[in-house]
Amino acid sequence: MRWTNSDKFRKEGTTMVYSGGQEHRNGVGIIMNNNTSKALMRYWPISDRIVMIKVQGKPFNINIIQLYVPTQDYNDDDSEVFYEEVQTAIKQVKSIELLCVMGDMNAKVGSSAKGNIVGKFGLGERNE
Repeated sequence: MRWTNSDKFRKEGTTMVYSGGQEHRNGVGIIMNNNTSKALMRYWPISDRIVMIKVQGKPFNINIIQLYVPTQDYNDDDSEVFYEEVQTAIKQVKSIELLCVMGDMNAKVGSSAKGNIVGKFGLGERNE
């Protein structure tokens, strides 16, 4: 998204929550329709790479974590901080609730097939 700061706003029948830093880099967001936004219980702007929402569901509440994973070009310390923040977010989820983790994982799957997990139509070389 590359928006600064974090906030929640409504526009034209949708609600958006987002989390960004102080610079126009990174940033993540989640857009919800009216029905979903009415069930929004809470949102957490964790960092410029992680935002989390909790939606009231039946029979279980649903937690969604939206990620923008650092590429392999980032140093190990930055990556370690990111994964610690992910763990902090996951710890907010009660054991009886559902969790969905999604986003840009910055994964390169390569152009060779791997069983029935990865097809042969990716690009480039597979990264770690």
